[in-house]
Parts: sequence; structure tokens; C-alpha cells
Amino acid sequence: MFSLIQISDLHITLSPEERFRGVDTRASLNRVLRTREVHEADALIVTGDLAAKDPHPEIYRHIKSVLDVCKIPYHILPGNHDQSDLTAEVFGIELNDGKLNRIVEHPAPMIFMDSSTEETHSDDLEFLKNALQYFSGRRPLLFIHHPLRECDHPYFDTHCVLEGREKIREVLESGGGVRHVFSGHAHKSHSQTVSGIAYHVGPSTACEFYSTPEDVFDSHQMPGFRKIVVEPVLGGVDTRTIYLS
Repeated sequence: MFSLIQISDLHITLSPEERFRGVDTRASLNRVLRTREVHEADALIVTGDLAAKDPHPEIYRHIKSVLDVCKIPYHILPGNHDQSDLTAEVFGIELNDGKLNRIVEHPAPMIFMDSSTEETHSDDLEFLKNALQYFSGRRPLLFIHHPLRECDHPYFDTHCVLEGREKIREVLESGGGVRHVFSGHAHKSHSQTVSGIAYHVGPSTACEFYSTPEDVFDSHQMPGFRKIVVEPVLGGVDTRTIYLS
């Protein structure tokens, strides 16, 4: 069994004195990284929005320094508040056609899709098709910043949607072994299964949101993360959200 931890929407501020919606996001990230679940994990997945508002090298260097202390492998995806080339430079990740689209084989087969531009392009779809072919006969997990389906979040589901996400779903549903998709962006936990694929939205390490069709509000400021346990032979997945009080 492999244990993965997904953290998302860190929104780390440039200065330690700054706050994101009243939250000391550096402290809340540290609380998550000190948990037993993180230290026992086989890998840590960060699904975007590392920066509070605007990307800056110092933000990424700070995040890298605290992740390195954990002494476990980690994988980074940018969000819409991030910059792919800057993220790649600081974390030493190779860009693929200007994006951080890539596949990882260990500890579990994983596909990482970069949605930081908030648009789905033809080269993204081509990458996904090639990744599914590469993992033919296996059950890779797909990680992406933006949810690929509505997540019971009226404002986000209307105003903060990845353009062209239905094209990604069409590729997933037309073939390939992806049965679980993990995203962030919405600052809440949500799961649903459609056409045999489970779509999971992970919480933020900063604060939780709820919304109306017109606006977004803070629900609570308990940092959260998602634990993912993978059975390697059959590809079974068990996942749950954990909040720190």
C-alpha cells in the first residue's frame, strides 16, 4: 500500500507578517507538514496556488525549504496564482512545452496536468492521450489544480472554471485507466463519481470557502489536506480529508 498526501492552495505570502484573508499561511502549512500522516507518507503532492496572490521567487524558495525538511518525495503543480516557468526554475522541474505537464511512476503511476493558464489547449490534450497510452493497462491517478466538474460551490462553479475542462473529461471517459482525479482550487473538500471516474477536490492548507452565486466567503480557518491510500496491484484507492482543529 502506498500513502500519498495532497495539499493545495497554500497561498503563501511574500512576507511573514502578511496575512491571506487573515490567515498566517506559513504557520498553517507548517502545522500540516508536522502531522504524522505527512511524515508517514510515501509522497506529497502539491496541487497549486502556492503563492498568495502574485508569484515571486522568494515565495517558492520558502516553500521548497520547508518541503525539503520533510525528507519525503514531493511533486509540485502550479495554480492560477502561480507561474509555471518560475515554479520550474525554483523547484528544478523540466518544462514541457512551457508547462509542468508530466508523468511520474513512483510510488504510484501519476499524471500531472498544469492548468495554471486557466485554459485547456490542444497540446494539453495530446499530452494526456500520450500519458494514458504510456500507462496502458494501469490505473494512474490524475492531479490538476482546477476541478474538472462542478463541486457544489456556486461561485467557483460559475466564475472560476477551467476553460475546456469538458475536453479533458472526454479524453478520460473515452479510454485509459484513470479512475480518480484530484484537484484543488475551490478551498473545500468534495467528491463525486461520474461515468466510473471519481473526482475529488482537496481542501486548502489556508482556509475553507463557501459561496453563493455572487460571492465567496470564509467558512473556517482550519487547515486541511487529503490522504490517499493506493493498493498497487489492483489499483484500488481510498481517500479522506483531514482537518486540523
